[in-house]
Amino acid sequence: MVRLQDDFYTAVNEEWLKSIKIPTDRPRIGSFDEIAIKIEQQELHDFKGMLISQPEGMLGEFIKYYRMASDWENRAQLEAQPLVPVLKKIEELNSLKDLQAKLVEFEYLGIDNLLPLYVEQDMKNTSQNILNFGSFSLILPDTTYYTKDNSDAQKLITAFKDSTVKLLTMVGYRQLEAEQIVAAVITLDKQVAQFVLSNEEKSDYWKLYNPMEFSKFSEQIKFLDINAYLKELAVAPTIVNVSDLKFWQNYNEIVNEDNFAALKATLIVETVQNFAKYLSNEIRIQASEYSRILSGTKEAQVTDKAALNLAKSPFSPVVGDYYGRKYFGQAAKDDVLKMVKKMITVYENRLSNNTWLSNDTKAKAKLKLSKIGLNVGFPDKIPDRYQQKIVNEKKSILENALKFIKIEVKHHWNQLGKTPDKTEWEMPADLVNAYYHPFHNIIVFPAAILQAPFYNLKQATSANYGGIGAVIAHEISHAFDTNGARFDENGNLNSWWSSADFKAFEQRSAAMVQEFDGLTSGGAKINGHLVVSENVADLGGLSAALEAAKTEADIDLKVFFNNWATIWRNKASVDFLKLMASIDVHAPAQLRANVQVTNFAEFFEVFGITENDKMWRKPTDRVQIW
Repeated sequence: MVRLQDDFYTAVNEEWLKSIKIPTDRPRIGSFDEIAIKIEQQELHDFKGMLISQPEGMLGEFIKYYRMASDWENRAQLEAQPLVPVLKKIEELNSLKDLQAKLVEFEYLGIDNLLPLYVEQDMKNTSQNILNFGSFSLILPDTTYYTKDNSDAQKLITAFKDSTVKLLTMVGYRQLEAEQIVAAVITLDKQVAQFVLSNEEKSDYWKLYNPMEFSKFSEQIKFLDINAYLKELAVAPTIVNVSDLKFWQNYNEIVNEDNFAALKATLIVETVQNFAKYLSNEIRIQASEYSRILSGTKEAQVTDKAALNLAKSPFSPVVGDYYGRKYFGQAAKDDVLKMVKKMITVYENRLSNNTWLSNDTKAKAKLKLSKIGLNVGFPDKIPDRYQQKIVNEKKSILENALKFIKIEVKHHWNQLGKTPDKTEWEMPADLVNAYYHPFHNIIVFPAAILQAPFYNLKQATSANYGGIGAVIAHEISHAFDTNGARFDENGNLNSWWSSADFKAFEQRSAAMVQEFDGLTSGGAKINGHLVVSENVADLGGLSAALEAAKTEADIDLKVFFNNWATIWRNKASVDFLKLMASIDVHAPAQLRANVQVTNFAEFFEVFGITENDKMWRKPTDRVQIW
């Protein structure tokens, strides 16, 4: 038996860790996943019943689409045929000039057109949307995999090569042809990897704000006419943001006629991978092989789950609305809202009593806190464009999907220059997660996460504070993490701190980097900077939740801390832990549970932990920010 004084996380979750098995179609299992699996079963039960009853309206269109996704016999008969007309459009290209003529068509089809552009809020004026210039994605999880000393790189490249060649032959390419296409993609990928940001660099997202005059910037792009492309899309940007400067400074080195064969090969591979899930079951399974190898997932999803998840994708707010209204009661919503408001009050008091901020900075922080929008359960309405998604059951599921993609793409481009819609959630109500949006200054708690072990009206109040209370305060804390702290109450990138106060904040954040940097979990080494913003939010969340719990008459700190460890219980494949250590801004679950509690005197007191125990942390080494 593990002593909690030596490993709190394992001691609390020991029986669960011993008995639980990772599902074969998942790379991990944890509290989040257990709820997700429960929701998946509920929805499979409900929606299979609706295949017979056939509801009306938007939910009815989803059910039609779900029926098509579930018709594996028809999909098997069609095999790759629905994709042939799409691939033909790429196959007919012989030059960048040919691609230029199809840029908009490809954009509306959801095919990569070598121009990674997207619409997003202007970080310094979030009341309007501007055009952003992104960068290409890579085969390997991060730029760090492309260094000579990375032992996993060649193994993963080989896995990508073998799985992709097989996939291409399944959709009609000859073996030699498929091998040549994939070889060209791998060669181009190595070139691109020199010029894109690492995940660590992207984790400081405020650094990705590099506004420029579009007229001057567009002159740098030599081999594709971006002005003609945007004119055909009926948009006319003036100021644009270039998130990855190095990539666009070297864009002409990548996108040119000499590289055209490799660029065309990349479009073919990406298109097949993206649309394989709409084809036969065998093609679907093959398309996910590389990602399964990356994450250590043993098997692809069974057909029932695959059909459900495929059908949900273009109808996610519709399905979320159904789930939220059926499974999330008004009493629970009122109770959670009460807890959110209490946590806001606790935060306000903590800011008032803060000893390292000036009064002026405190006042501005409290202003930002008072402006945070609160969203619990599910949105008030489904966006209007989902009414346009009418299913034609006489056509293939891919043909319907392409129509839905065009609706979303048109909507996306239509937002350029407009005021963002803060009422549209970026997560459906049936997703087990929560988020803070720095540009909107809002927090969102979908119905799915508002259940045990995070929250339950029937479980102890202290358990709720150690669970959903800490999650709520975590999201609030994102307003004051290493990224969020740079944005004001309106969501604008704006220095609202005094220089001395911000320096003090950076020193405390640096201590949090040091607290995690170099730690290991499942053999994976942690990059303290990559995970610092989430760790600052975890620390602030636990601090505020602990203070709020202390105000309750039935406070039990053992229950509080135990549920904190419970919500982070997690078992994952070694490959998944290694992958997450390179790409995820969250620390591994075991470290989130074990490290954060050692910053609180109450933890040591309630469990009698001393300097002779492994969980001990000297008072001088304990980090406190919010």
